[in-house]
Amino acid sequence: MGILKSILILSSVSAAIGGLLYLLGLAFWPVFGLAVLFQIFVYNLFMIWVKQQSAVQFEELQNERIKEYNSMGLDSVCPDENCGHKAFVPIKLDEENVYECPGCKKMVKVFIGAKSFLTTTPLEEDPFKNFNFAEGKEYDN
Repeated sequence: MGILKSILILSSVSAAIGGLLYLLGLAFWPVFGLAVLFQIFVYNLFMIWVKQQSAVQFEELQNERIKEYNSMGLDSVCPDENCGHKAFVPIKLDEENVYECPGCKKMVKVFIGAKSFLTTTPLEEDPFKNFNFAEGKEYDN
């Protein structure tokens, strides 16, 4: 259905251009044919431009993803006592983080840990403002 609609629009615009120029004294069919070719040419130029813009946007997105991937990692030190080589290891939270040490060629596994702590509320005023630390007692006011 889409191709029929496109052909109908193409022929309608070409017929309108041909009809207008026919009223000005030019032959209808040559103008109609040139209008069809011109529209196809302009459409192809537009589509090439759209594809190039899409390719540029895709490359920018890929570069951004690569930068993000490269920033998600840590510097790891090989645990082998004879090696100790440092390497940047990309970290993925959904799988095991295993890499080959560039120094000793052994496989090294990286564990990522997390701890939780209770939150605290700061005191409104200093509880030791009246305390004499040298004597170990409150100040006499």
